[in-house]
Amino acid sequence: MKKKIIGVVVLVVLVAAMAFSYSAFREKPVEGSKSVTIEVVDDKGESTMYELNTDAEYLADAMKEAKIPFETSEGPYRLQ
Repeated sequence: MKKKIIGVVVLVVLVAAMAFSYSAFREKPVEGSKSVTIEVVDDKGESTMYELNTDAEYLADAMKEAKIPFETSEGPYRLQ
């Protein structure tokens, strides 16, 4: 029984050490770490390119950040 308790304690210590190592040495996010190029084609077929560095998770967020005017509606999977 004593060996099982020692084994569990050692396992908990190892997991805690691994978690600490991961948080201490992982790659830190950098502001504007994604480089995005957005091409907007209007109803006349004219194209405008927008290049930006962003941390936006979704395209709509990147478009808002770049101040690209657009219209959308909410759908079952977020924006349509």
